[in-house]
Amino acid sequence: MTTPDPFSAALADRLQRAWHETPTGAGLVSITLAAPEVCFRGLPRLDGPYWYWARPETETYLLGLGEAWRSEASGEGRLDTLARSFEALRRRWQRLDPDSQGTAPPCFTGIAFDPDDPMEGPWQGFPNALLAVPEVVLRRDGNHCTLTFTAEAGGGGETVARWLAVAGRLLGALQCPPDPSGTRTPLTRILSDPEESEWIGLIEQANRDIEAGAIDKVVPARRIRVCAERRLDGHRLLAALGYMYPCCMLFAANLGGRTVASATPERLVTRHGDEVVSDAIGGTARRAPNERHDQELGDALQGSRKARHEHALVVEAIRAALAPVCEELSIPDAPRIYRLRHLQHLWTPVRGRAPRESGLLDLARRLHPTPAVGGTPRAAALDWLQRHGELQRGWYSGAVGWLDADGHGELAVLLRCALVNGECADLYAGAGIVSASDPEAELAETALKLEAMLEALENA
Repeated sequence: MTTPDPFSAALADRLQRAWHETPTGAGLVSITLAAPEVCFRGLPRLDGPYWYWARPETETYLLGLGEAWRSEASGEGRLDTLARSFEALRRRWQRLDPDSQGTAPPCFTGIAFDPDDPMEGPWQGFPNALLAVPEVVLRRDGNHCTLTFTAEAGGGGETVARWLAVAGRLLGALQCPPDPSGTRTPLTRILSDPEESEWIGLIEQANRDIEAGAIDKVVPARRIRVCAERRLDGHRLLAALGYMYPCCMLFAANLGGRTVASATPERLVTRHGDEVVSDAIGGTARRAPNERHDQELGDALQGSRKARHEHALVVEAIRAALAPVCEELSIPDAPRIYRLRHLQHLWTPVRGRAPRESGLLDLARRLHPTPAVGGTPRAAALDWLQRHGELQRGWYSGAVGWLDADGHGELAVLLRCALVNGECADLYAGAGIVSASDPEAELAETALKLEAMLEALENA
């Protein structure tokens, strides 16, 4: 794709005029302009910091560069803190739309699984919970593309110059031809935390505690670290994930020189207008290359008492979280099968309608962590994980996505992810443990989940 010079010149002129017409006052100013020449379908090769979100199924893509505003929080009340910060921002956010595009500027977010996670080790440089408004956002919905520029009000002529410099980086990256197909990069595993035998012992302990009635379900996780012979590339990784998992939500963030990338199947919550949707995913089986065998595996998953019980716990937790704030809830009587490249899951979409005062972050606070990633009852399961050293996962199994000042937004549970730092990457996978779970089978399930990212990394 090429971007003609006349567009860049026209962009500079339109930005200058819009900036000079901005009303005076404190707060953020965002200017959204039509950008028909800069449609994109993936993450270009860029230096950080950046944010990327894509839902290929709905042809929605957002890419943000730089940082015009941020708010960080940690601790038990972190989502309430972020919600108050965002509401204060909203009240002083001037949103200009001279081309009548009708899209509100987005704010990106990343939230750790544990509110008290110190974000050390591989996650150093990532805040526990963060809201960030980029300086420049390129957005594509179908064939409709926009560029949004954001800065603090009252800046001088250097504001437009900085915007144009950031946009120039972005447009230049989009002009680069696609990377040639490469050969697969061998990966060497250098860390497994905990080791497989130790993790199996943990599952056996979980089974004993479930049988004793201390918890109904818990979701311990494993982490592995792999290294390649040369630097791993977030741009190539997202391209591989987009090809392999077109029905998933794709996410990437580059902060502090490290990149987290994900192809996650699970919505924590999305909101468009007053419609709210959350995914209940629980119960997993492998795929088979033979269509008939694959169908048999799916049927067996549907008929599995263990999988259906695990799934029902997630559905009930989501229903209980949303019922107090939703005027109506729609929950199918039976789960469907959600098929991915290597795995298939039991899936129930929960839909409702919530008043505008229940913002996306408030809904996330009610839902997170669902039994799909933490366990149930929530407090007992989280206490179990803490006592067994299982909570410091960084953003893995936390929430990532975007929200805007009009109340719309999408948050996903960060699963099937890799945290990339140079030649190495940390990968995570968990398994839901309920009564009489087979430790060896649960270990095999985590290996299947890790395989998704390992395959993508070999092409990165």
